[in-house]
Amino acid sequence: MVNKKDFFIRIIDQAPDMKYRVDHSSDGDMVVHKKVESEWKDSTVMQGGITINGQLKKFYMSLNVWSAADYVHQWDDGLKRLEKHNQSCFVIDVDNSRGIPSGQWWILYKVDNQIYMQFHLFDDDADQAIMNGLFTPETCYDFIPPRQTHDEDGEKIYEIILGERHYFGIDEQSLLLNRGIKISIIDYEDGDEIALGQLVIGNDFYETFEIGVACCWSLEEYITQWEEGLNRLRTHGRSCLVISASDSDCGHFINWWLFYKKNGLVYAQNQILVEQIYEEIIGKKLFTPETCYDFISEPDIATDESERISELFVSYSDLFL
Repeated sequence: MVNKKDFFIRIIDQAPDMKYRVDHSSDGDMVVHKKVESEWKDSTVMQGGITINGQLKKFYMSLNVWSAADYVHQWDDGLKRLEKHNQSCFVIDVDNSRGIPSGQWWILYKVDNQIYMQFHLFDDDADQAIMNGLFTPETCYDFIPPRQTHDEDGEKIYEIILGERHYFGIDEQSLLLNRGIKISIIDYEDGDEIALGQLVIGNDFYETFEIGVACCWSLEEYITQWEEGLNRLRTHGRSCLVISASDSDCGHFINWWLFYKKNGLVYAQNQILVEQIYEEIIGKKLFTPETCYDFISEPDIATDESERISELFVSYSDLFL
C-alpha cells in the first residue's frame, strides 16, 4: 500500500483566482489579458496538488472535458489499481479547448516492488480518444504506454522512485552544498527555441520553468543576468533573477524574482508583469540584463486587495556557500 507520506494527490482550490486570460491570435500565438477583479474567480479550472516523496507540485485542471468528480474518481481508482496491477496513472489535466485535445498525467510502473513515476504529456492516441469522447476515468488506463527509460534520441527519461528522496531534477548533493539560491539551465540543445531552467530557493522551494530564447533575450544573456543578479547581493540591498522577458515584438511580459536583504536574511518575491503593469513599471524604457535592476520596486507585504504577498527567505550566510 502506498504511504501518504510518499504520495498524495488532491484538489487544493475549487475556485482559484485567475487574474489573466489567455487568448490566441489567428497565427496561434498566445495573447495574455488581465481580467477585471470581478472575473478573477474561474469556474473552468481548479487547482490541484500532487505530493511525491514530501515535495508538492501544484497544477491546474481544466473542467471542459472532465468534471472535478471525474478527476477525484480517477485518482482514487488509480491508487487502488496498484494493488493488483503493475501500472497505473493519475490524470491531472484533460483539455479540449478550441478543439485541440491535450492532457498531462503521471504514469506509475511497478517493477521489483518499487514504483517508478514518470510525468508525461498525452500522446497522439490519447489525444484522439479525447476528440472521440473515449478517454474517461475508466478507460484512461488503456492508453498507458510501456515503460521506457530512454527516449527516441537516447536521452534518459526522468523518473521518480516512490519512497526515495528527490528534488524534481536537482540532485540532492548540490542542494546540500548550496542551501541558498541556485538557478541553472537543466535542458537545452543548440537550435532549440525553448530551454528548461530550474530555480532553487533554500531547501524547500524548487521551480522548473521554460525560457523562450527565440525572442528578446538570448540564453547567454539570461545566464549572465543570473550570475550578476546573485553576485549583486554581495554589495547591494536588492537584486533580481529574470526567468522570462519579452518586449513589444513578442508581447510585454516579464517573470522575475525580486530579492531584498534585511536583518541577515534575503527575502524573495515572485512578480509577473503583463500589459498595463508592464507599462506602469517599465514603460518605454529598455529592460535588459544591465538595466533590469533599475525597475526593482520597494518590497511590498500586501497586494492592492490587502492580501499578503507570498515570499520566501534564506539566510544571507548560506547564500554563497
